[in-house]
Amino acid sequence: SMTENFDPKYRKNMGEYFLTNGFMMIGIYAGMIFFIVPAIVISIAWCLAIPLVIDKGMNPTEALTKSNELTYGKKWVIFGGLFLLYLVLIVILMILAFIFTKIAAVLGVLIYIIGFVFIMASMTGAFSVIYGKLVK
Repeated sequence: SMTENFDPKYRKNMGEYFLTNGFMMIGIYAGMIFFIVPAIVISIAWCLAIPLVIDKGMNPTEALTKSNELTYGKKWVIFGGLFLLYLVLIVILMILAFIFTKIAAVLGVLIYIIGFVFIMASMTGAFSVIYGKLVK
């Protein structure tokens, strides 16, 4: 039912979720001060923190530490895989949008919107696969 979303069990980790997000953003923004590369490394190192908070019930600092441990030595593979996936999906989206824009401009815009939603879902799925492989 619709009221199931408001069940207390879903709100249990809400504070930890927002704290983890806040700590991640502070660290990533601090990395941006030192040019973009440290921010990318930090974001990959901590990419599993939120799922660890939600799935394992860890507190924010434990989740950030565990995420860093799980991704240690695998950051290039994670970055490369996500970058290639994103690049392939963007190229496909551009080709489809170009084709549909030639038919009608509205169709091109619609393809862009649908494509970006699909890309976001695909990237979320990729992070789920990474989480499943590294946490097992």
